[in-house]
Amino acid sequence: MRPAQENTRKQFSDAWESAETPATVLIAIIIDLFSDEALQWEPETLREALDGAIDVSPAQREVDRFMSLKTALMTDMCYTDVTVFHHTMNALNGSQAVFTTWDPVDLDELTWGLTELFLNDRPTSDEDWANRFSPDVRTYIGLLVSDGNYAPGSLPEVVKSVAIMPESVSGDEQYADDPMLYGTAHENSVEAAADAEKYAQARLDRLMSMLDELPFSSRSPDWKASTRAEAAGAAQS
Repeated sequence: MRPAQENTRKQFSDAWESAETPATVLIAIIIDLFSDEALQWEPETLREALDGAIDVSPAQREVDRFMSLKTALMTDMCYTDVTVFHHTMNALNGSQAVFTTWDPVDLDELTWGLTELFLNDRPTSDEDWANRFSPDVRTYIGLLVSDGNYAPGSLPEVVKSVAIMPESVSGDEQYADDPMLYGTAHENSVEAAADAEKYAQARLDRLMSMLDELPFSSRSPDWKASTRAEAAGAAQS
């Protein structure tokens, strides 16, 4: 562990106390303070270390967000288990992961959760990205967007590229005999997808700003302002 200066402690503790801090930043802080060996720690060890290093006792919500991304990076459970995937999407968007309840995942949350996974462990190709997810998880993603009556073609690319849509998309029969109603529904779907992309972009902007501004001692000498644009491009590809 490196000794943290007072200003560093304050900025790091503020980040770890905020529901708006992306999981990527929480992981970056932990690695900067304790090295990547800390990614092997149990939650209680992590809590004790943070309390000693930066005088913060993180809420379960932040611990869940950190643990969800860490688990996604170190195992394939998020990509292969529907329940783990569902709770990961919730946690990455700032919700506490409560496995005794089923908190619905909306398109905004799905778009950001997939974007953050993509950004942290970039695939080598579209095929590689899709193949990371089991058929069960991909089918579940398709059901999420189908239940929301979203037109498949309007979906954010990061969602569309992995979703397996059901043969009968929700709303097809409802709108089949009413072109005007269908057109309105499609327009609403396009607007909702655009809103989801804006939501994900805002969270990505915050993530990159925090990585730019926080006083990381382990920052790569190759880190440049252009990294923001490169990361944004990668997440939207």
